[in-house]
Amino acid sequence: QKTAYEIPKRDWSSDVCSSDLETWGNKDKHYHLNKQQLTNEQGYKLITIFENEWFDKQDIVKSILSVKLGVCKNKVYARKTTFKEVSYKDIKQFEIDNHLQGTRPASKYYVLYYNDEIVMSLSMGKSRFNKKISNEIVRMTTKKNLNVIGGISKLIKNIKVNDCLTYADKRYGD
Repeated sequence: QKTAYEIPKRDWSSDVCSSDLETWGNKDKHYHLNKQQLTNEQGYKLITIFENEWFDKQDIVKSILSVKLGVCKNKVYARKTTFKEVSYKDIKQFEIDNHLQGTRPASKYYVLYYNDEIVMSLSMGKSRFNKKISNEIVRMTTKKNLNVIGGISKLIKNIKVNDCLTYADKRYGD
C-alpha cells in the first residue's frame, strides 16, 4: 500500500485545518477522518501530522514515520525482552520522551526491558468512557527510533485482565 503524509497548518482559535483560505472555517469535525477514508479508497495510507507536533515533537514524529515507512533500522524482538510491572515514577519520563501526547497517570504500568532499558510501555487504568468494560489502555509507548517486533502482543499476553479497550489515533495507524 502506498503511503502519503501531510503537515496541515492549524488555526488554534477554531481548531480547523486548511491551506485553502476559501474554505477556512467550513470544515466539519470529521474532515481529517473523511480525507483519510478517501485516500485509503485510492490505495494510499494517509498519515496526518499537525504543525504543533512537527515543531514541538519532531523527533517522535520522525520516529513514527520511520517505523510506518519500514525504514527504521533499529529492531528488537519481543521474545528477547523482559516483561515487568513498574511504578508511574519509573515510566513517567519514558512516556514524556517517547509519546506524542506525553504522559498520563494510570492505575498500572507495564514495560518491556531490553539490555536493562525500557523499550516499550503500556499504562492501564479504569475505563473512562465505556462503563461496560473495566480496563482501558491509556498509553502504549515505544522508544523512539526503535521497532519492538511483537511488543504489543507480549505486553497484552502478560497482563491478566478479563476485558480491555483502547483508543487509537487513526492518523498514524489502524
